[in-house]
Amino acid sequence: AYSEDEDPTVFSVEALTQIAVDLGLDEAAFAGCLDSEAKGAEIEENMTMAREDGIRTLPTLLVGDVTIQGRKPLEPYIQAIEEALSAPQTQ
Repeated sequence: AYSEDEDPTVFSVEALTQIAVDLGLDEAAFAGCLDSEAKGAEIEENMTMAREDGIRTLPTLLVGDVTIQGRKPLEPYIQAIEEALSAPQTQ
């Protein structure tokens, strides 16, 4: 699911393929993998884990005890990471 301010075309096949090309990946190999559904079971497992964690919006980032949902400016990410790094470590 996407939040109201999110653009679902960000995750379209075309957009993902362009990101792969921009990263220097082999376009044909990436498209073949995407089309083959070879990772389908892994994706379903990840989606199940996300639902169990209460994640309903893309993108969502979990940092320590903080959940950041939807596209945000950089500051909330920096703050969440800094808080997680400064939290007492449990073993």
